[in-house]
Amino acid sequence: LKPDLARVDKVNNKADFLNELAYQRTQGNGMLFGFFVAQDRKNVSKYLPQFSQGGTTLPDRDYYRKTDARSQKIRDAYRDNLTKMFALIGEEPTRASQNADVVMRIETALAKAQMPRVDLRDPYKTYNKLTVAQFSQQTPGINWAN
Repeated sequence: LKPDLARVDKVNNKADFLNELAYQRTQGNGMLFGFFVAQDRKNVSKYLPQFSQGGTTLPDRDYYRKTDARSQKIRDAYRDNLTKMFALIGEEPTRASQNADVVMRIETALAKAQMPRVDLRDPYKTYNKLTVAQFSQQTPGINWAN
């Protein structure tokens, strides 16, 4: 893990991040979102690249968003597990705890942008076919054509 972590430690800007994301994808790691090729649900004679939400470890967005005691207990246990994992790779306790907090903030932010579980089961809400040009317009700052 140390070489991987050293490489990730060097990520300091958007370009570095996108390069790391691309590298991780080539290694079979599905960070932040799902990406696959499958049949077009409205025209099964065509195959299309498809994206799906992701990037969180807990089962769905509600685990990050709910404020009840059970949900908080689950998040606390997950954060404790993250801290232990960082400690196992050699991080000092304070740094391990800080890293766990960063992971929790990132995953919580991603969860806030995710669709609810019920919406994910709705084939009409999850069918958003776009051309490359349309997709590019919705993701300013990233040149997807190159």
